[in-house]
Amino acid sequence: HRDLKPGNLIVTPEGRVKVLDFGLAKATAVPALSDRTSALTLPGSSLTGGLAGTPEYMAPEHLEGRPVDARSDIFSLGCLLYEMLAGENPFLKDNLAETAVAVVTEQAPSLGRRRPGLPRALVAIVERALRKEPARRYQSAAEMIADLRPLIAAGETRRRRLRGALAVAAVALVIVAAIAWLRARGPAAPPPSAAWIATFADARREPALAPDGRRLAFVDDDRAGVPQVWLDRRDGRPAQQLTSDPRGAHAPRWSGPQTLVYEVRDGGTWELPIGGAPRPLSPR
Repeated sequence: HRDLKPGNLIVTPEGRVKVLDFGLAKATAVPALSDRTSALTLPGSSLTGGLAGTPEYMAPEHLEGRPVDARSDIFSLGCLLYEMLAGENPFLKDNLAETAVAVVTEQAPSLGRRRPGLPRALVAIVERALRKEPARRYQSAAEMIADLRPLIAAGETRRRRLRGALAVAAVALVIVAAIAWLRARGPAAPPPSAAWIATFADARREPALAPDGRRLAFVDDDRAGVPQVWLDRRDGRPAQQLTSDPRGAHAPRWSGPQTLVYEVRDGGTWELPIGGAPRPLSPR
């Protein structure tokens, strides 16, 4: 390719890397420097009469006009990987000449010191790709990929573990938030409790508890066997018969603290103040 650099690479929405601009690609070694008439470029500047390419990503043999092959592209790839991991190109200087000299003569600053947390195997791969002599680099892309595959697999495993840990953390966060919300509300109200009101061991029926909870109206038969409204004050005294209608009374209910309403069979609805006399509300 002879011009691998960030500007000639894209990442597709599917996550695949594509290499662009094969304008400098050659199937054989390039001619000697004296035979070239194309441009050597840096970001923002260019020169004519030199080598074609971008010097901070070019292999030393490329800059020196020696024959280039796939191993030269591996050096360029090493520069790209270094920049991705360290945040800067290992050889870029203030001007074109200094950059070219750095590529040919200087070793890249230690990636392991710049990024102490990187896996040692990854640092070793980048360093091997950046060796000055082609014979000491990876001899093919397949060889480099073979060393990268275990790191890629380990990275996928870490990502899966991280996603699992994040899911657990999210659940824990919801639980903590719920606990905090419940505590902010204060102590929960005690559950309602049941209390004994009365025991109906005979024919008592249709109970109606007074609003104060201290009296209980109900229906029971009088001595003649006619249903009447009775009142139990829940104080241990015998129940008090409130109605004496020969037609029978039923369905008692409280309309106020001291007033009962009940039905008379075939006689409409009646109101009964406690301690007073009943009066019809809706006679039939």
